[in-house]
Amino acid sequence: MKAILKKVKVGSGHEESFKERLVSFLREYKHVFAWNPRDMPGLHESIAMHNLDVNPNKKPVKQKRRNFAPERQRAIDEKVEKLFKAGINKKIKYPQWLANVVMVKKSNGKWRICVDYTDFNDACPKDPYPLPNIDQLIDATGVSNKKEVNWSPECQKAFEEIKSYISQPSVLTKAQPGEPLYLYLSAGAQAVGAALIREENGKQQPVYYVSQVLKDAENRYPRLENFAFALVTTLRKLRHYFQGREIRVVTNQPLRKIIHKPYVSRRLVDWVVELSQFNLSFIPRTAIKAQILADFIIECNFPEEEPKPMNIDPETNQDANPGAWTLKVDGSSIAESSGAGLILKSPEEFTIQTAISFSFPATNNQAEYEALIAGLKLSRTLRVRDLKIYSGS
Repeated sequence: MKAILKKVKVGSGHEESFKERLVSFLREYKHVFAWNPRDMPGLHESIAMHNLDVNPNKKPVKQKRRNFAPERQRAIDEKVEKLFKAGINKKIKYPQWLANVVMVKKSNGKWRICVDYTDFNDACPKDPYPLPNIDQLIDATGVSNKKEVNWSPECQKAFEEIKSYISQPSVLTKAQPGEPLYLYLSAGAQAVGAALIREENGKQQPVYYVSQVLKDAENRYPRLENFAFALVTTLRKLRHYFQGREIRVVTNQPLRKIIHKPYVSRRLVDWVVELSQFNLSFIPRTAIKAQILADFIIECNFPEEEPKPMNIDPETNQDANPGAWTLKVDGSSIAESSGAGLILKSPEEFTIQTAISFSFPATNNQAEYEALIAGLKLSRTLRVRDLKIYSGS
């Protein structure tokens, strides 16, 4: 049987003497490396398993079984079979906790299999002061800067002043460790935003707010996905606020439904995997309150390339609306059949031509009206905001 070549990369930043000792060590103990699950059967549970501090007051949740497309199901079966052969997984009956898998397609076409730990994460207490990257930051600092650092009294004084300034902001308030926060989302035609709020003595006080201008394909997201995108954007920018606490998303949109059933698009699946590690709950919006702040945030965000009305020279503005799309419709009817045609053109001269044949009798005007309705539906699908319509009727 031909041996399979395996490679271990050694960093180029090490000294030659160290690299030689390291390579010699790796060759001497190459038999202890596990290249796949079959190479590590029979591990003791004390090594391969750890226990989680689950809140005893939380009731175990058994998620309903989800059905997958044939391609995804085959990928799941293959992965589970590998784990069974290696002795890592075993079959059990009557589990206390039961979660579905979430399939994410990687850039190379293969499938990544994740687990939906949404309910389980809700039952596990979080660290109010997580520092997930602190080791990497310390190592990077030590490697990149080998100069001796002297912490002088002036440095300590400046540090205390910074802490005092951050802890006493003029407008925003500071969230307490483990305190649940409320998140208000807003989505517009040009931007999405969110406001993070805490409640104290029945009053809502802002903690932080974020916004994101929509670019390229983001402008074509459906409205409901825009709200999901606002949630993901807020998570990425304010991750430290999401860790170690419950975030209550206040919205009148059915976000919980699409997050728990994300198989509409690959984009949503990726977002669900990113969101599943946090303790999110969704509550209906019964009053405006802080929603006004979230709406105001996106209203104050504009794309940089968008010209403002006061910057347009009246003498050079020959077209009152040069960025408008044009829709031209016409209808025709004969004794045997009827039909219509439409031409939708963008400001950049991108043209869509469509011919429609009707299975019902119609006059010329009726056929033209049907073409107009079809053109409006097409414009709405393309999220056209400014439209000029040319019709003979």
